[in-house]
Amino acid sequence: MFHKFLNSLKRPGNESLIEAIQYGYQICFENLTVREEIPNRDSIAASLTNYEILPNIIHIPISKFDAKPTDMFYAKNDLDKVRKLATDISNSNEINPLIVVMDKEGYYVLEGGHRLAALYLLKEQTVPALVVKDLDSL
Repeated sequence: MFHKFLNSLKRPGNESLIEAIQYGYQICFENLTVREEIPNRDSIAASLTNYEILPNIIHIPISKFDAKPTDMFYAKNDLDKVRKLATDISNSNEINPLIVVMDKEGYYVLEGGHRLAALYLLKEQTVPALVVKDLDSL
């Protein structure tokens, strides 16, 4: 999605803008490559009736969430899954974006809770997310 965004800007005179965006992206997110695949997009329509999907992946500060794995999960198999996922993300340096809903109270994770907890373990400062506005709640 990021590459599609950059391609949409390719016009004479935009070279400096594209370069600045790429440079800023590398500085902020040089540790992880965000994959273009967004798993479980069907959950949006299954969970919300009146919504707007923002056009690009947004990097949200992890501090906006209660991301501590032991606060999110209680079952041993979930905590084991989070630790394994953190190892996999660390080894591959890649992650699929989460799906996050924005409502009147802030953000909540619709899809990607294990990924959020894994990023917390990895001490990442942000999470890549497809953001969906819950228009009934705003």
